[in-house]
Amino acid sequence: MGNFKIQTVSDRKLYWLWLCSIPGISSGTIGKLLGYFKDVENIFKVTEKELAPVTFLKDTTRKYLLDPIYKDKEKLKTYSEHLAGKGIHFLCTEDPMYPERFQMMPDPPYGFFYTGSFPKTGQPSLAVVGARKATTYGIAGAEYFSGILSRYGVTIVSGLAAGVDGAAHRGAIRQKGYTLAVLGCGVDICYPRENFTLYMEIKEQGTLISEYAPGTKPAPWRFPMRNRLIAGLADGVFVTEAGEKSGALITADAALDQGKNVYALPGAFNSPQSCGCHQLIQSGAKLVYRPEDILEDFGIVGKVCEKAKDGLDNSEEVVYANLCLYPRSLQEIAMRCGLSVREVSAALTRLELEGKIVQTGSNYYVIRMF
Repeated sequence: MGNFKIQTVSDRKLYWLWLCSIPGISSGTIGKLLGYFKDVENIFKVTEKELAPVTFLKDTTRKYLLDPIYKDKEKLKTYSEHLAGKGIHFLCTEDPMYPERFQMMPDPPYGFFYTGSFPKTGQPSLAVVGARKATTYGIAGAEYFSGILSRYGVTIVSGLAAGVDGAAHRGAIRQKGYTLAVLGCGVDICYPRENFTLYMEIKEQGTLISEYAPGTKPAPWRFPMRNRLIAGLADGVFVTEAGEKSGALITADAALDQGKNVYALPGAFNSPQSCGCHQLIQSGAKLVYRPEDILEDFGIVGKVCEKAKDGLDNSEEVVYANLCLYPRSLQEIAMRCGLSVREVSAALTRLELEGKIVQTGSNYYVIRMF
C-alpha cells in the first residue's frame, strides 16, 4: 500500500478498537455494556465476577470480553499497525475527527473502519438507494441523478449493493465526484463480487466505510443495521426504485427517524419495482423527476444560476443541470436557468456536439443516458 506513518494509539482508542472488533457484537450490545459499566475502560478491564450478573450477552461475546489474549495491548497495537499498513483506519466516538453527522444520529456507531480518503462530511450529501434487482429505468435514474448532483459538489452515499447502489456510485465516479459506500461487511471485503471494479474505484476516488471489523463477512442481518448509517451520513435519502418490501425503504424510514428529507422517483403505474416509491410519495416523500428538485432543497440551483448571470460560471453547466429524462423546450430551459434564449441555444448546441444531450423534437432536449 506504499508508505504509511505509524501513529501512537492511545490506550482508550485501543479499548474502543478491541470492543468494536469483537466478532458478532452489535452497537446495541455495546450501548448496553456502556450503560451497565459506564465507561469503555471498565468494560476492557471487566472480571468474570463483574460480568456474571450481565444477562444480555451471548456466550461467545462473553468469552471474548474475558479472553486475556484478545485483550493484550501489545497485540492490539500490532493489529492497529497491521490495519494502517493495509490502508484501513479506525475512528471511535471519542476521536475529535469522528463525523458530526454520526453524532447527531439516535443510534450512532461507537466506532467504524474506513479505507480510501478520509470521510468528507462537510459538504451536502444524498443517499441514493433502491432495488438490487433494478430495472433499466431504476439503474439509469440512479446513475443520471447521482452524476448530475455530484457535479455540483453533492456527496453520493450508498451501499455498494447490486442494482441501484452500484449505479449511484458509478454515476458519481464518472463525473469525478465524491462517493461514500457504507458496507454490511468488513471494508476489506467486496460484496457482491460483481462490483469489484467499482469497489476499487471507490477506494481510489472515494471512501469505503463499515462499523464491522475487517474480515467480517456479509450476513443478512447486517444490512438493515448498515442502512441507518447510510441515512446518517446524508442530508436526505433518494429512492429511485423500490418494490413493496425493498430494503431501501428501511433506509428511508431511518432518514425519517433522523429528521431527514426523503425523495422518490416515480415509475410506471403498473411497475411492481416502483410500488415502494409510490407508497413513499403517498406518505409525504418529495416526488423527484429532475435533479434541480433536490439541488433546490440543498440551496445549490440558485447559487449556480446567480454565478452564471454574473459571468462566474459556464452556461453549459447551468443548462445541463436543468435538463432531465423528459423532453424540455428551449423556452422552458431558458426560464429555469435565468439565461437568455440565445445563451441557452448556444449552450445546447455545444452540449449536443459533446454528445451529452439529445434533441428529441423541434427545440426539445433531454439528457443522453447511454
